Amino acid sequence: MSEMKTTAPRIAIPVPHSGDREYAERSLPQYEEAVRGAGGEPVRIELDQTPVQVMKQIERCDAVLLPGSGADIDPRKYSADRHEKTASADAIREQVDSLLLQDAYNLHKPVLGICYGLQSLNVWTPRATGCEWWRVPLKTESSKLWKEPPPDILCWQCSGIRSGV
Repeated sequence: MSEMKTTAPRIAIPVPHSGDREYAERSLPQYEEAVRGAGGEPVRIELDQTPVQVMKQIERCDAVLLPGSGADIDPRKYSADRHEKTASADAIREQVDSLLLQDAYNLHKPVLGICYGLQSLNVWTPRATGCEWWRVPLKTESSKLWKEPPPDILCWQCSGIRSGV
């Protein structure tokens, strides 16, 4: 019987921030090392590429990891005003995240969002799929922004209700 050779899953990871290369170079290697430690192969997605170049690069990726960033999602994307404690938006990173999420949605690839990456997923999903799986009310309490999911959320692939988070 011959042994099957398996290849490590390729995980697309966008550079965390287009306007702060120092932050990106400090934080990105930690995400890449975590992917390697879990048996994957990180695929760095540079933010200065055209959409066609990004799509070509991710066509052989098996999953997406959306890392944290020093930015916040533009609140206009979820019909809100900018809060004074919200960081500036990063339109270039938002565009790349949108391409990665559309590809993941179309091809049923798993997505892990961390901090900013989860913000990106939260905002992208209802806009792209028409399904409001996560309503994100914002309130200020003790100088922090709190996000509270409802007790039931609609799955991001619109396949039904999952209880609890």
